[in-house]
Amino acid sequence: MENLFINKWWGNYIGGCDDSFLLLDYFGTSPSDNWSLKQIYEDIHLDSAFESGDIENADLYFELEPGLEGNFNMGIDVIIDLSAILLECLHNKQVAIRDLDKSSEYEKNITISTTKQDILLLKNGLNEFINNPQSSELAVMVGEHELAEIVHDCKAVNDELGAFIK
Repeated sequence: MENLFINKWWGNYIGGCDDSFLLLDYFGTSPSDNWSLKQIYEDIHLDSAFESGDIENADLYFELEPGLEGNFNMGIDVIIDLSAILLECLHNKQVAIRDLDKSSEYEKNITISTTKQDILLLKNGLNEFINNPQSSELAVMVGEHELAEIVHDCKAVNDELGAFIK
């Protein structure tokens, strides 16, 4: 993990919750090794959340196998973790799931292609959280100091993503 661009953020508040591991399950159980960001949005129903403008109450899920869904708890967790994973892919072209979770059963790499418009959707989701973190479900689950650290890390990830849309 030491060679990851996102190492300074991943594993603490970013990449360290149940939704993080479920997102890695999404990548690990998929037959693909290459995704478009737009396809990820569609697969986990994040596209509907972006359209409605209600990430907080979004029903985000994907099909793990026929008849079994993986349901995410908080939309903002998914946006934060997906932003970091995308950033890693933009910097290093791919990331191994095992580099994100040493105990993962998945031995595959994640490669994500994207457009500026799809990056902007993630940045907008991050900005909503950054500008009003107290209104998120996350604010109820963590202390004030932890929330400030998450916001700080999200700002850094958001700024780094901005370099890819100029």
